[in-house]
Formats: sequence, C-alpha cells, structure tokens
Amino acid sequence: MTSHVLNPCPQCGRRFDFPLTGCMTFVAESLIANSNGKCPECGTPVVVDQPLPTAEHVDSLAAAQTDSEKRDVKIVDLPLSIRCRLQIHKMNIETLGGLLQISKDAVRQQLAESPTYIDDIQSMLDEHGLKWQP
Repeated sequence: MTSHVLNPCPQCGRRFDFPLTGCMTFVAESLIANSNGKCPECGTPVVVDQPLPTAEHVDSLAAAQTDSEKRDVKIVDLPLSIRCRLQIHKMNIETLGGLLQISKDAVRQQLAESPTYIDDIQSMLDEHGLKWQP
C-alpha cells in the first residue's frame, strides 16, 4: 500500500493538483515534509495509506456523438500526451473546436520545437474523422 493524497481536502476543499496535468508527483512527500501530511489550510489529514479508489478513464472524445460534441471537448480531455496538451493550452486554445479553427500550418509553427506533436494530433483527428479548417 502506498501513501496518496485525498484531493480535494475532505474538510475545506483545497485542491493539491494542477488542473491541466493532474500531476500529483511528489505532492504526498511535500505535504508530509511541510505539514506532517495535513492540509495546510485546515489541518485535516490528507496523506493516507489506503488503496486508491478505482475509477475508469472516460475518453470524452470517443464518447462524443456529433461533430459539435467533439468540437466542445476540452483540450485537457483529449487523448494526447500531457506535454502536447500543455503546448496547445499555451496557445490559448481551450477546446478541440478552437484547435481546428487554426490552420494546420499555424499549429505546426507553434509546435515547431516538438514536431511529433503535430503527428499525434493528426492521428487523433484521423481516428475520430475530424479535419483541420482550410
């Protein structure tokens, strides 16, 4: 059994993650070191030794039925790597529809430092029958 963080705090609701990535790396260790495993806001123990609750990942893009629903899927919910989603988010794009409104060449220029991301995005679009705007 490993330690994990109750997130959000069951008492005050404080969150201990970053919404874009959901990364909890070293959060438990940091809370143990800085506040003895307790919420810094209210003092409720939030680092616990119990099994993590099981939850199924829901692929929002695969669950979307119409093109409109697909375009409304948030960037953070796309089946892309965290780094790729972060780079898209840095372009101030929040939904798949927003990404598709920009030309593929413009996105390629923005992601020039990571050329594989454009291939990953294209594969995702092809898989779901979506196309870039001309």
